[in-house]
Order: sequence, then C-alpha cells, then structure tokens
Amino acid sequence: MNLTATDGTILDDNDKSDLRRQGQCGMKPGLAPTVLTWAIAYLFLLLGGAGGQTQGAPPEFDARVVEGATTISGRTCLNPLIGLTYELPEGMQVQDAPTTRIVKARGERGRTGIGPEAEYILWGSGERHSIVLLCGGASEWGQVMVTAIPLPALRSYGPDSLERLVEAPGQAIDAQQGKTGSETFAGHVYKHAESHGVIRGAQKEAFVSAYATEANAYAVLWNFVAYKQEDMKNFRAAMNSVKIETPASASATTPAQPSRQGGARQETAPDFQRRLMEFMTVWLTQRDRAKALSFVDKAAYEAPPIIGSYCSGWYRKGTPGDQTKSIMSANLMGVPSEFPKNTAARDIFTAWNRLPPEWTAESANDVGKDHFLISMLDHDSLGRLFRDQFTDSAYKKFLEQEVEKHGHLYWVVFPELMRDGDVFVIFTLWRKIDDTWAIAHIDIVCQ
Repeated sequence: MNLTATDGTILDDNDKSDLRRQGQCGMKPGLAPTVLTWAIAYLFLLLGGAGGQTQGAPPEFDARVVEGATTISGRTCLNPLIGLTYELPEGMQVQDAPTTRIVKARGERGRTGIGPEAEYILWGSGERHSIVLLCGGASEWGQVMVTAIPLPALRSYGPDSLERLVEAPGQAIDAQQGKTGSETFAGHVYKHAESHGVIRGAQKEAFVSAYATEANAYAVLWNFVAYKQEDMKNFRAAMNSVKIETPASASATTPAQPSRQGGARQETAPDFQRRLMEFMTVWLTQRDRAKALSFVDKAAYEAPPIIGSYCSGWYRKGTPGDQTKSIMSANLMGVPSEFPKNTAARDIFTAWNRLPPEWTAESANDVGKDHFLISMLDHDSLGRLFRDQFTDSAYKKFLEQEVEKHGHLYWVVFPELMRDGDVFVIFTLWRKIDDTWAIAHIDIVCQ
C-alpha cells in the first residue's frame, strides 16, 4: 500500500520507514536554567550512552532506591547506603534528588525542546541504572550537584575512569581545562579538575571545580559551579566536611520504591479492550492503513503536538489537517514495516523497559507480559503517573485538560525498539466519541 508524503510524493513500502526516520532529534540551541543540565547529560554519555542497562552496572540496580535513603538536615546531606555525609556551602538552597530532577527536566526542555517524557525514555531510563542523584544546592553565586556511580559501571571504562569522571563537568560546557591533580581531605584522596568557560547562549562565565573519589561501592562526584572566580573558595570548605563511613545494609534503611498507589489494578472496560485489540490487529497484523486510520478521530489531526515537537519529521502546530494525517499514518505504518509479517506485538514493543516505573506501576495491564502500557486516566491517576520529574510536564497539563473536558479516558503507549537500535514510542489518547472508543491524540518520542 502506498502512502503520500506531506509534499505530495507517493511513497512505496520501502519508503515508509524512511519517512518515519525523518523524526530525528532536531536539537535546538537554547539556554538551560542550570549549567548542571549539561554536566549530568555528559556524565550519562560517559557512562554508556542512551538507554538500557549501563555497561558494568550491578543487575537490577535502581538509583532511585539509593536516592530514597538520603536525609537532609539543614545543609547536611547523609546517605547511609553509600556511607556518605557532607555539607553544602553556606547560603545554598538545598535540593533533594526529586527537586534536582525537576530542575533538570526544565533545563532540558528549555535547551533542546525535549520534554521529560522523551528525556526519560531516551536517557533517564539508563541514568536510573547508573547515576544516583544526591542532594545539591543553588544560590545567586553558584550551584552544586553531587552524584554517585556504582564502581563496576565506572571501572568498566578503564583504569583512568575516575580521571575522566572528574573532567566530565567542564567538558560538558566546552570549558577550557585548568588545574588537574589530586587533593586529600580527611585521609581520602580525591581527583580534582578545574575549568573555566562561558555558558552557551547566555555569554555568562562559569568556573567549574570537580572532585571525585571512591566511597565504598561507589564513585562520588562533587560538581561545583561558580559565576565569579573568587567564589570558588567556598568549594574547598565544603569538601572539608565530607565523611566517608561504613555503609548500612539496604534492608536496614528500606528506602521507598515506586509502587502502585491507586489500589488494585483496575480492569479495562470490555468495549475498550475489544476496540483496542481490533486496532492493533488491523495496524500490526493486517497492516491496513485505511482501517488503522479509521480508529483515529479527526480531533487528533487538530490537536497540538507536545512530546514529539522536537522531532524534525513530526507535525507542527498549524500544520494542515491532511498533512498531519499523512505524517501520522506514515509514522504508524512504519512500525510494523520494521518487522516480518505476523510478528507479535510483544516482539515489536521491546523498549517497554524504558518506560518509567511510575507509569508501569499504575498500568491497567501487565506491561511485562504485553510490552505496551494501558492506563485509565482521571484526575487522581494523572497525579500518580506524572510525578517527580514529570510534575511540570506540558503533556501532563494537556491530559488534565482532556480529562476535565471529557472525563474517563484511556492512555496507551507503544514503545518500539527499531532494528537500528533507536527507540520510537507512540502515545495514543482514547476517548468515547459517539459511543465508540477512538484515538483523539497521537504523539511520539523519536531518537
């Protein structure tokens, strides 16, 4: 079956996937509200790239479990699982891991146009298995971020991995490398690197000072940023407060983990379940474009793109409806074209482990079995699904408006891992229109 591109070109079956591949990450320059956004992104790339289990990380390692053990008292941060206590410089407003993640999400959106949903699926799911965010801080004169990385993950990158780690924050903003070496605090040796650069897009100077050391089963990185050179003196005083002690066992601290907060899993309505299966059959098995599009209401072609607005091949606000329909159909039908006919859905949507546990914990189906997510949406479930770094999500606000207008909705997420290793996720919002369940909005994550 042929498709029509937005310019009117007729596409044969071999071109469908190519049109979908136009949805690449069109990075847009911009100023993040925190220079540390770049630093943590660079750290993640250093530790193994986008998505999946980080090389060398312990099996089933979840950074959020370790983060949940952190306690804050004044300017003092304590994490017994790592065996670490330290104080932040005076005048700093302390930020815990969830707050840091929200700030990071805002910064990523401002810098690249990538919202928290895409950021998590592309990078955060892997970051969750590699980088522990400990408490940091911010003030008028600078910022501090402290992160911990499992030693097996770091050591897998060679004997100089600690040196590479301490140099990463400066390299993240293309800063000029300054003094490097080692310093000793309270009997522990720390790798140290200083750098000086200009924050891209703001023409604002940044003086970076980073310290890294091994603390029991982790490498810990202190990443300090000052906007004036004279304020760098505050960093050394903070390092004098660091104490590394024997860690507590995980069972002794019992940090909170994401879990279902809305009670027992609710059953999907039989008429919706039937309608969804019919859609997946004509879309994935029969590969019938016309029948698949019959499940998409015209409202979907008029609704604004939100998550996928950073994808160069996705539609834009104001794109004519017929062009939007063509773009959506190409992206939809490109999914089964990646796989042999009669490939089961669970063998197509193998990127399901990139979805946040906050989402899968609230699913109405068994995501581990089905490999796609179904969730019933109302005011309460939205609050549970979109918490932590998703709190300020523009997509969350859109869904809240839709729930307010239309009441009971279903949200179905299809996470595909393409043959080239890229992730492509389709988000569909379903509502009853004239007593029939139909897709009222489609969005994507592209890589």
